[in-house]
Amino acid sequence: MFSEQSPPAGSLRFENDYHLPHLIRLEVTDIGSEPSTGADGVTGTVTVPASQRNVTTATTVRPDSSQTFESVFTKSVWYGVQFTLDGELPGDNSGTTRFNPAADDGGSYEFLTGHVYESGEFSWEVRKTDDAGSFN
Repeated sequence: MFSEQSPPAGSLRFENDYHLPHLIRLEVTDIGSEPSTGADGVTGTVTVPASQRNVTTATTVRPDSSQTFESVFTKSVWYGVQFTLDGELPGDNSGTTRFNPAADDGGSYEFLTGHVYESGEFSWEVRKTDDAGSFN
C-alpha cells in the first residue's frame, strides 16, 4: 500500500488503486506568473529554465502502488499541466489543471498527484506538505 509520508514540495506522485496497471503521463503545457480566469490555464510571463518548461514524465504504476518523483516542479510559478491515462485524456477535463508548488497562502507547500481510483476513474489532486523542499 502507499506510504503516508508526504514528499517535499514540487514533487509528483502517481497512485493506482485499481486492480490493473496503468500508464500515467504528465506534461507541462504552459507556465505563468498567475492562474488565468479559465479553470486550468495560467497567464503572465516568467523566466524559468527550459527544463521547467518542457517537463514530461510517464510511468506504469502497478495495482495498489504509487511512485513519487521529487523535485519535478522546482520554481514557484504556475504550471499548466495535462495528464493522460493509458495514452488518452481522461474525460470531463479531469486530466488538466494548474499547479504552484509554493502557493502564496501564508507558507503552504504542495505536491501534485495523478490518482487512479478503485473504480478505474482518474483525477488529479493537489496535496499539502510540511516539507518545503527546495522552497526554503
